[in-house]
Amino acid sequence: MKNRVTPARKKQLSYAKDRRNTYGERGANSRFAISESKALVRRQRRRTVNSVLQVLSATVTEEQLEVAELSARSHPANKMQFHKSPDSPLGDVVAGKHARRAANGMGIKKHKDKA
Repeated sequence: MKNRVTPARKKQLSYAKDRRNTYGERGANSRFAISESKALVRRQRRRTVNSVLQVLSATVTEEQLEVAELSARSHPANKMQFHKSPDSPLGDVVAGKHARRAANGMGIKKHKDKA
């Protein structure tokens, strides 16, 4: 028989496991931006290779081809990569919201004293 999980323990597990997008974009925009960023890197690589190859004339020696290949491979654009930033854990997001609200005085209820 399985051990039962209390609601408090479920919430702790949820805060540790669930993630939230804190990058500042809407979810759909982030998904489209990922593929767009990857495509930009690939385009930049193709441009560098094409620019190196355009310099070569129709009659080329093997040495010139080797030099062109070396310069195309060692170009800084070939070292560029896209890295997706991970989403934040839900527990950190909620703690940040509570801290911001406390700093703004939003979490404190003010009662008028009856004299």
